[in-house]
Amino acid sequence: DSDPVMLTINFAASNTKISAYYKYGHSETQRTMDFILGNTATISANHFTHFSHEYPQHLEQLAQGQTDSIEGSQYLYIEPLGGTNIKLDLNDWILTFKEQHPTAVIHHAELILPLADIADNNPPDQILANRTSSSGYIAYIQDLLSSFTSPIYDGKYHEDEGHYRLCVTQHLQQLLRTGKDYGTILVINARRSSAKRTVISGTDPDKIHGIKDLMPIRIEFIYTDVTVESN
Repeated sequence: DSDPVMLTINFAASNTKISAYYKYGHSETQRTMDFILGNTATISANHFTHFSHEYPQHLEQLAQGQTDSIEGSQYLYIEPLGGTNIKLDLNDWILTFKEQHPTAVIHHAELILPLADIADNNPPDQILANRTSSSGYIAYIQDLLSSFTSPIYDGKYHEDEGHYRLCVTQHLQQLLRTGKDYGTILVINARRSSAKRTVISGTDPDKIHGIKDLMPIRIEFIYTDVTVESN
């Protein structure tokens, strides 16, 4: 079955146990020994996870072991529980924008993620954006960190528009200052506690078949070209 399924076992519950059934020596009497895994009153149980994925035909490159990524001109797959994420390389955009607008100030920017036509009708509630440092360290973008005090980041699915909206204003400002994007990583929120997954429209406008938003993944922003005049 292609529908995502998630099974959760509470190992800290007092009645969670492994039972061994055995016979001792030549006796035909069946005995039982219980191994108690956890008790919320006295024991702190360890948490561990195991994920198994079965990819559709669109991801046959992954199944064949040819590569650990696929190009995203038509579809961008995002899946929790150790599945797939979306990595954006914004370097070409940064270079082009800086050349055309060397004194520009970005006031507001949003990353628009349209849902593709092959996505199911139960998409994840929210998508988070991470940044990659020059050393490979991955952390939340500044806009997402600011969302703990302000709701401006959003990141949620807008069903009436058929896409996700992610505020990336501070992230783009930082990339323009440094001149380099080491990778903007998109992941599903609650990716360790939910099996919801989805497919985002890719980057090629000629290949897009969105559910409602018929445009590719994109950045929409407001900026001002600042003119500096010398006296």
